Amino acid sequence: MPRLVFWLFDALGLPSPHSSKRSKPGRQGDKSPRRRNVVGQTMCGERLELRSVPSATPIVGTAIPVTGFENAPLTNVPVASFTQGDGSAPASNFVATVFWGDGSSSAGTVVESGTTYFVYGSHTYTDVSNAPIVVGIQDGTTPSNIALVTDPATILPLLPDGTQGTADQRFVYEALKTTLQRPISMAEVNYWTAQYEKNHQDPQTFGYMLLEVTPPYEYARDEIDSSFYTYLHRAADPAGENYFLTLKLNSQGTTSGPGTETRTAALLINSDEFYADSGGTIDGFITTVFEDALKRAPSASDLAFFGYQLTHGLTHIEFATTVLNSYEYQVDQINGLFERYLGRPADPAGLAAFINNDGLGYGTTSNTETLLDTPEFYDRAVGLPLNTVEIRD
Repeated sequence: MPRLVFWLFDALGLPSPHSSKRSKPGRQGDKSPRRRNVVGQTMCGERLELRSVPSATPIVGTAIPVTGFENAPLTNVPVASFTQGDGSAPASNFVATVFWGDGSSSAGTVVESGTTYFVYGSHTYTDVSNAPIVVGIQDGTTPSNIALVTDPATILPLLPDGTQGTADQRFVYEALKTTLQRPISMAEVNYWTAQYEKNHQDPQTFGYMLLEVTPPYEYARDEIDSSFYTYLHRAADPAGENYFLTLKLNSQGTTSGPGTETRTAALLINSDEFYADSGGTIDGFITTVFEDALKRAPSASDLAFFGYQLTHGLTHIEFATTVLNSYEYQVDQINGLFERYLGRPADPAGLAAFINNDGLGYGTTSNTETLLDTPEFYDRAVGLPLNTVEIRD
């Protein structure tokens, strides 16, 4: 990690990535806080406080908006400019780090032009993004002298043939790519765009056709296969896949969360294979269900409570259903859906609505169709048109 990153954590009053201790203002025993100037900043989704350094010549940064395309490299693009005093310091005096807004960061290159300095960076986005870019700039001669510059960024979608295409094509492409989780061909984009337009550009009808009624039911098979990987840690065998697909197509199962169908999951947990894989003991069984479904180990009280229940009449499938219908499990799965389709966790209203859907017997498939029908998904999928305005009927 670049040195600037550690300085940012120290200067911003954040714990170092390699320390669990938070720096404290003022000297130990000094009851009055140290006086400081504070400027609010936001970086990587966190509200930060940047302390100015009165004894150093301040760095004054200016944002440079960044526009690009997913999967198209941005190479040495300007991400910020700044000045410091009379501009006499060489560019090599400064260290820059670019936080790209998608969870990644890289070192920036500082170049001087007259009395102004420019920061350049290189990055490839793998998905559309409107998250801001944050550029950290550090004065190497006064390491605590740091400036943060927040840039607006717009990363637009591209079709498989490298063109931006029409709004309908971009919507269909993003829907296919996100639901099927694999590379999509231009032929598939063209076929499904025709289906979308034939059905009056209705995203919910399109989602229903894609997810539920069109052979070979790729989405449903992927959901079943994902359940096998989650609980049996292997791919679904053909007989098992066809059995659960029949249940799903006959509407005999209810879905809850991306990649996990409740009935499929419960039946897999109830299998002899799952029990054997968990060590063939009650404690091992409980622990494995918690780790696979809730992604955490059970507490001592969890083990004691469910251990007693399982030795006093509670069946394995009843225990599985209890875990899979728990609020904790539902929240985790619904947040996963929102992250997958909207790039963010569920908001309170969306979380409540989807939990209600689960209670009514609707789950992943229905909730996915709902997300595909939101203006937020459409705007994220289509991106901002470059030279035209396309009106959605």
